Amino acid sequence: MTVMPIPKALLSDSVTLLVPDGDGFSSADISAVRVQYSSAVREYSAVVMRDESEITVYYDLVNSRPVGVSFAAGMLLLHEGRRYEILSAERFDAFSPHHIRIKARLV
Repeated sequence: MTVMPIPKALLSDSVTLLVPDGDGFSSADISAVRVQYSSAVREYSAVVMRDESEITVYYDLVNSRPVGVSFAAGMLLLHEGRRYEILSAERFDAFSPHHIRIKARLV
């Protein structure tokens, strides 16, 4: 039994991966991914609020480009002009590698 890749019609988003290096960051454009956004605001006091928005990115191991990208906690993602820090990157296998789910928090 094989599990089909995520349908291309669902992979209509893109992000930029920022990887820390000695002089700042190197960047890589990642296309054909799925991005789901969740919004949250935490109120610390009557005058101090913090935006705790997050994104979940689904990187398909067949259809997303470029192939073979590695994601790790601490790397950054740019999406729609906002910068997110990767909190976790979890690989899912179903008889063969299927997709990576990346959770990231607004910084």
